[in-house]
Amino acid sequence: MPLCRPRTSPANPPTKLRKLAAGQRGVAPAVTTWLALALGTAGFVCGGMLLGWSLATGRQELWNIGLPVALVGQIALLAGLVLQFDRLWRDNREAAAKLDNVDEQLHDLKAAATLLGTAQGPAATTFYAHFAGGASPQLLLTDLKSQIDLLAMRIAQDQR
Repeated sequence: MPLCRPRTSPANPPTKLRKLAAGQRGVAPAVTTWLALALGTAGFVCGGMLLGWSLATGRQELWNIGLPVALVGQIALLAGLVLQFDRLWRDNREAAAKLDNVDEQLHDLKAAATLLGTAQGPAATTFYAHFAGGASPQLLLTDLKSQIDLLAMRIAQDQR
């Protein structure tokens, strides 16, 4: 069992599933968002210009065209902003999930380095250091086996 294996949980799905979910989102939402922002801005500015021109020249027909164009442009602009904020929120959550994964891997790496650093001492010392460090049962069993092997070698030397 590798020490630096990424943990999977409902909040942290495996990398393949995250990439698949990101691929399913595709380009369409981004194009829709930018299209809504661009057309909304253009419509709002165009409608506003028609309203201003109507007031400046006193032409009522420009007001009748400019008001609906400005309102539709404003609605499209607001919809584009909502879509953009939603996309930013999702991207922020993905970045936070990736950082959590990196943090877990760094913690596992630190634990592995600590366990490997204590493995150089006497067998009894390494067992208790691993035990206190919360090592896996397989590692503790390996430490106990090495202690038994050392004990068997000492018994064999004493009997000579």
